Amino acid sequence: MKSIRSIITLFAIAAIAFGVYYWLFPPPEKVIRKKLTKLAESISSRPEGNIATMANVNRIGSFFHPNVTISVEGYGQDLGSVQGRGELQQAALAGRQRLGAISVEFYNVEVMVAPGKTNATATATALVKLGNDANPQVQELRLEWEKYDRDWLIRSATPSKSLKP
Repeated sequence: MKSIRSIITLFAIAAIAFGVYYWLFPPPEKVIRKKLTKLAESISSRPEGNIATMANVNRIGSFFHPNVTISVEGYGQDLGSVQGRGELQQAALAGRQRLGAISVEFYNVEVMVAPGKTNATATATALVKLGNDANPQVQELRLEWEKYDRDWLIRSATPSKSLKP
């Protein structure tokens, strides 16, 4: 009876240790999915005032690598690209001022981590609502992630293809 109790205690301690390890060091796939959710929340928030808007723009920029490259294409036309976090933040600020309300949600997120665990590729479907427009825009995205200073950041973003809502 004493040996069964010892075995159960050992398994309980191992399960707790595994749970704590998993909580402290989650797999990259889980981290990337969580960061995409937080990015969507940051983009979709509606800050009031100049200071809150700047804080929101800086938070959006914090999800991206300092040397990020974003290709902006939409519905058959190439609208240019964004190079670097500073240019991205300027574009986000301009978008905030021009559009006001923006809502973003990511669906169908698939993450593939490279063998070295320092790079990953994620594909996602972005559902974007601009202003009070009832018709959302749907865009397939390919996001390249890089582990930079112990954090997963978006290194590049390119649209895969436009979808009709």
